[in-house]
Amino acid sequence: MYPRVAGIDVGKKIVAVAVRTPGQGPGQRHQQVRKFKTFYPVLQQMVGWLVEQGVTHVAMEATGVYCREAPGRVGAALTTTGQASTARWPGSG
Repeated sequence: MYPRVAGIDVGKKIVAVAVRTPGQGPGQRHQQVRKFKTFYPVLQQMVGWLVEQGVTHVAMEATGVYCREAPGRVGAALTTTGQASTARWPGSG
């Protein structure tokens, strides 16, 4: 199991993000949920928050045209910060 993960649901106007990190006791998990508007500067803030939380793995759900930009931006940001060793998305090879 990966200790620091995020789940992202990309919508037309809002991106919902749930981050799960280790809790205070053995076997416990802490979860935070935040919503971000889909404007580029706000999405940069979202990526900054993921990096602050030490997220190493992200699962993303998006349909239609909304799935085109977000995966690359999140994956590239986490990879270049050293937070994630690889970024693989459907269609990325």
